[in-house]
Amino acid sequence: MQSDNTALSPHDVAAADAQRAAFLKTMPRSLLDLEDALPGIIAKAPGSGRSKLRRIYGVMDKISEVRKDFVACGKGCSDCCKMNVSISKLEARSISETTKRPFVDLSESVQHPVEAFVGKPCPFLVDEVCSIYEIRPLACRRHASFHSSAAWCKPDLLLAEEVPLVQFGGIDQAFVELSIEKRHLVLADVRDFFPT
Repeated sequence: MQSDNTALSPHDVAAADAQRAAFLKTMPRSLLDLEDALPGIIAKAPGSGRSKLRRIYGVMDKISEVRKDFVACGKGCSDCCKMNVSISKLEARSISETTKRPFVDLSESVQHPVEAFVGKPCPFLVDEVCSIYEIRPLACRRHASFHSSAAWCKPDLLLAEEVPLVQFGGIDQAFVELSIEKRHLVLADVRDFFPT
């Protein structure tokens, strides 16, 4: 329960930390090992960048399946779609190929202040539902609230407190290595690649 509208109480933080810890305890060893080995697997895997990206997404989706009982996230909760969503050029190209929507072919990364897109919907959010859910970027697949409710996901509270997250080193490394094109990594907000 929130103590007020601007700060998490120590109880709120402790409860979210406990949820995160409980989730990590339930992670199967085989899935943790797969996540750790992912950079090597992706580097050696045959196929296109897009097919390798789907393999990375698949591992994250398996983790999300384990995580689902520990987070406040669910269908119809779209507050996380109203914040900065950093994607790679490879992801933008994949989304464009699937949706047939043209993308801005950026040659350099674009950084924005953390508050730049707070409250501004993703261009693929339609009636509070992700219209590209099956091909949504890694940032979206990773994001989760370990709080007991989605109250702290509201755009006006989003920057009030840092919330507990889980880092996935193998997924991150595989994603970055795959996303480097011509020795160059291009990351930008989804709105930079797909302006409205």
